[in-house]
Amino acid sequence: METLKKTRSISVLLTLFLAVMMAVPTLSMAAEKKVELGSTSTFAVLAGTTITNTGRTTITGSTPEGGGNVGVHPKAAFTGQSDVIMTGWTAYLSDPAGVALRAKNDLAVAYIDAAGRKPTETFTANDNQLG
Repeated sequence: METLKKTRSISVLLTLFLAVMMAVPTLSMAAEKKVELGSTSTFAVLAGTTITNTGRTTITGSTPEGGGNVGVHPKAAFTGQSDVIMTGWTAYLSDPAGVALRAKNDLAVAYIDAAGRKPTETFTANDNQLG
């Protein structure tokens, strides 16, 4: 008899629990899709007029896409280039193939996409988001 009462109590509780879970709407949020950088993702440095280096600098390609490319468009100036150690990169300074131009156009599209998004979180001055 005692076992039957326990079984009924558990059954009733489970039924109530399931009914509540089905009645309460769940909060579902899709993750924000990433900003597509296009050909810009292969550049470590991308400028419009001049790249200026003021000391010993190392630029390396560290992403699957390369990531260490250097480009300037529409100008082609790279001051201080002699102090830069570059590995795994290509320089697009005077660029007849238009690689730097294409990257700058992709950057503009990515910026417009990112700027048009609404923030999903707000941080206060007291939040320690950088560790």
